[in-house]
Amino acid sequence: METYSKIHIGLLDPEHNLETLVKEALISSGTGGYVHTTRTMLELSAKISTQKMQLIISNVDPDDTANTAQAMVSFLRSKRDSKDLPILLLTPDSEVKMKHLITDARTRAFSSNTGAFVPLMTMMPLISATTETLNAAKALSLDWIEDQFISALKEKLGGALDFQCHSASYDDTHAAYLGQYADEIRSHLGWFKLSARILKENNEGMAKLAKSMDSDTIEEMANMQITTVVKDFTQRVYMELIGKGAIFFPPIEDMHPADRKTLYSNAQAQAVLFRSPEMTVVLELNRYL
Repeated sequence: METYSKIHIGLLDPEHNLETLVKEALISSGTGGYVHTTRTMLELSAKISTQKMQLIISNVDPDDTANTAQAMVSFLRSKRDSKDLPILLLTPDSEVKMKHLITDARTRAFSSNTGAFVPLMTMMPLISATTETLNAAKALSLDWIEDQFISALKEKLGGALDFQCHSASYDDTHAAYLGQYADEIRSHLGWFKLSARILKENNEGMAKLAKSMDSDTIEEMANMQITTVVKDFTQRVYMELIGKGAIFFPPIEDMHPADRKTLYSNAQAQAVLFRSPEMTVVLELNRYL
């Protein structure tokens, strides 16, 4: 693994809003290095051709994030000297959003509102990471998803519930259910649609309520329960992706046809059954990235 005693950072900062912030973060990191500030992409490209850089940082205007950031990444990736360099996008907004798909694992985005130290530290491992390592690490693992979904179930339905999980069968995903809720996560480090359902089978609590409530009331309660679970889970996923520097996108239906084709061609379906003595829940995932 290649290491650097002092790193060289190419900073694209037309208004010089980030220069001091980045230099302070570099000093705080204890790494040491140099910040080469430029005002245009052409100037930055010329600097990279004469000085070997280990990281590129760009200030992204939140009012023009989609076009500016996308154009900058595409331009730098087209150049030999910057095609593999990690790119850090900083914005005053809470997150970076793009209208066009990007799957570049070496590009990350963070809010600059809390400074540049944490984003800089997050980018450091990417400097020497291989493409294979990045691709393997960028997606949220199924084990992590299962652990976080169980945590959400316990948080919202009761900490005493003891859930065990395993792959769901065809019969599990087509079983009768009491309530369901669907949601979607759209980022370049993980994009999937999810649907969770509380099944009628093995539902001791609802079976007792069924004796005193009508079916509509039971369905409303079940929908409310699974909705709170899924919202808790998706918030956990969102915070994990924010911490990794994810870039977010509009719904897949609003994407460019070529981007939609890429996403649909990558689609993979997974289903997990979560069973406790009191209830059974099935989680279906359609992964696009």
